[in-house]
Amino acid sequence: MRFYYITLTLFLLTLNLIAQPADVVELSSKQIAQIQNQGVAGIKAVLEESNIDLQDKGATHDLVSQIVSSQISETSTPESIAEITSRITIAIAEIALSDNDIDNNEIYLVIEATAAGASDAVIKASENLNIDVRNAVKSSSTGTSGGVIKFALENGLDAAKATSAAASGATAGAIETAVEADIDVPEIVEFASSGSVAGAIFAAVEADIDVGKYIEAAASGATEAAVEAPVVAKLNIVKFVQSAAAGSVIASIESSLEANIDENIESAVAGSTSGAIQAAAGNGPNTRVSIAPIAADLSELKRIIAIGRIDGERRAKRMPIIMTPYEDDPTIRQVSPTSRPR
Repeated sequence: MRFYYITLTLFLLTLNLIAQPADVVELSSKQIAQIQNQGVAGIKAVLEESNIDLQDKGATHDLVSQIVSSQISETSTPESIAEITSRITIAIAEIALSDNDIDNNEIYLVIEATAAGASDAVIKASENLNIDVRNAVKSSSTGTSGGVIKFALENGLDAAKATSAAASGATAGAIETAVEADIDVPEIVEFASSGSVAGAIFAAVEADIDVGKYIEAAASGATEAAVEAPVVAKLNIVKFVQSAAAGSVIASIESSLEANIDENIESAVAGSTSGAIQAAAGNGPNTRVSIAPIAADLSELKRIIAIGRIDGERRAKRMPIIMTPYEDDPTIRQVSPTSRPR
């Protein structure tokens, strides 16, 4: 297969994170215990006593990262990580909704920062604990994506917009922390994207709403971040966009099968395409990370996404390979691994 690479000459005259946090948030052991014991009430009490403003995306990111980190251990499973990030995402969003100083449009930015903080937490926790970082990132993204759909639907907000914000935050946060940790960033992007789409599928099926709409929203947010965050880090976007597209396709196949619905690859590809094009034009709808337009050929972006689609379909649908029977027992056959762990 021929891979097409874009040589991007980036003119980064106005590239920056929109707003930097004024202070680094550091929770005390007492505050962490309070959150663990009291849940939403504990988070609200800590916010009030610490004077943390949820409109400060850096402070929200740091707060969530510390809360999530405090609840992950070596015994944490993918399911428990998803439950943790879903619960915390809903809690933060509910607090933001009840804050008269935060209007509904700003809640999506709070969701984005929350998802980014969750990704940051699980990557850092994986470095210190015996946890597979890829599965941790996927589970975290699954939880945040699923959590915001439930929250938005229950509170009359735009659930698709919330899904895109969560996917964008989860993917950008994963990129930022993975770059700092010097781990395989494109692979982490794939798992963040896959988890976001998976969470959207499960939540949409549970709510009995248009699954394709939410697959597209999650894929769009993830691929938007796969353009923006690498540009801010001054990295070539090709592998990141391809990985985000592949991850969304993999989830659209595997998670649809798990949810017992028809797969919807086209929605994943449509979302990846719109997210990449909007981000490259400097018009990404999720604003935690913002960039100026970049010099990218849109046809080449589409080609990269098409390659990601092929890669995702190939790996999600790969069949077991049956090896030659063992000589000592012809009834036993060795089966090779069908894919890397997900």
